[in-house]
Amino acid sequence: MMPQCIPVVGQWPLTASALDGPICVKSQADDWPIHRLVRYQTLQIDYAEQTVNVETQDGTIPSTVGDYFQLLAKGGGLDTYLKGWTVSNNLTDFARLPLPAVFQNWFDDLPHGSRPDWNWIFVGPKGSKSALHIDVMCSSAWNLLVSGRKKWLFQSPALAADAGLLQDSLVESSGNEARIQYAHIQEPGDVVIVPGGWAHAVENLDLTVSLTGNWVNSSNAQLVEAELALQGSGPWRQVMASLRARHQIGFKI
Repeated sequence: MMPQCIPVVGQWPLTASALDGPICVKSQADDWPIHRLVRYQTLQIDYAEQTVNVETQDGTIPSTVGDYFQLLAKGGGLDTYLKGWTVSNNLTDFARLPLPAVFQNWFDDLPHGSRPDWNWIFVGPKGSKSALHIDVMCSSAWNLLVSGRKKWLFQSPALAADAGLLQDSLVESSGNEARIQYAHIQEPGDVVIVPGGWAHAVENLDLTVSLTGNWVNSSNAQLVEAELALQGSGPWRQVMASLRARHQIGFKI
């Protein structure tokens, strides 16, 4: 099946459901602080002592931000990828990102110590990649590319189920039973939106720095609750039921 091109738009969308599919938004995140930090090379200076875990072919190794950037600057680390650098609780520059309404995260209603930290900085050399996968809890995600280029492959929930990445019963919950795949080359400044239930793989075509976040709201709540039911995750199901009631969204699972 030949991949199609994802829609590219110049404004934030009103919805981002599995039925809508992935899209790319241009020129709407130019004022986010990550641009300043990368442009003036202060990301690796201001947070040089921040401890991070770097993925390698042999597993995960601890490092500091400063040491990792020095490794990349010397042309090393070609088999590495910094994926798990969470920002919400550690880096003050990202405490209040100017996110659009479409990215409203119900989990932000939870007490600070209880909410999952779902904002990350990714840093990877040319050739680093993430294999085809579904995001945590079938949540949706946005990805702002600050530098470099990324090559994306997207597969709809039905194709993800065919590949064994999604339970068959969740395809109906996603609201999208079409079998379709997309490809996209992400450029600096682009925000790629990946709805819940869509499998995606990413390859870095250059040394890249990106900022990504996941969210749960009315656009994907039914799918998330169905996924939690399959997992048998009682506590999180209770959390979702409470949040759904607070936001007055009702549906049948």
